[in-house]
Amino acid sequence: MAKISTSPNYTSAIVVVHGESEHIIARHIQSSLRLNLHIHKGTTSIQINGLLKELNTYFKDISQLQKNPNLFLDITKDTINNFKIFTIMDTDDCSEGTKEKYIHGSLFSKYALKDYVVSIYSTPDLEHALYDSKLIPKIYNDSEKVKEYGKLFPISNVPIGQSQLPMDNMRATHSLLVNNKKTNLEVFVQYCIEQAEMRRVGRSF
Repeated sequence: MAKISTSPNYTSAIVVVHGESEHIIARHIQSSLRLNLHIHKGTTSIQINGLLKELNTYFKDISQLQKNPNLFLDITKDTINNFKIFTIMDTDDCSEGTKEKYIHGSLFSKYALKDYVVSIYSTPDLEHALYDSKLIPKIYNDSEKVKEYGKLFPISNVPIGQSQLPMDNMRATHSLLVNNKKTNLEVFVQYCIEQAEMRRVGRSF
């Protein structure tokens, strides 16, 4: 078995998700790669128009993050090391102007933690992006979605280091997403792959 790093398992990222579909995808990636991600889902779906309010309520600044018992951060002075805030949103529920501000990051210009934010978008929504990338076989209706996504993107129970399969699967997912202009979800997947690789010492997956 490959040797696993025993360095502190700091929180690699906060992942703010639009809704249940994004939540399932994020948990699938988290469990497959055994990463310390803090996945945040709202009491209702989080839309781009309400995203800044959500961030400022739960993740306002470094001081608030330090008080969160679910976060274990590597902080040097006023910098959080090796850390991102990913926001995974659909773009079909806001104006074109707001969509562009979100994608290009100017939406977060007054947010204290703006330097850590990575905007992940799907146009018009996650379902169409996954379908176009051949990651799902059809566009599911709302009554099917949670059940079918749970089958396609299950929680992994394979201990890290005991199988090549989880990493291979994530790399395959990244390859299917990378040329899809309707989403940049591959950016999040690539970051997670890199974080998993950093945690290992010895031979690669």
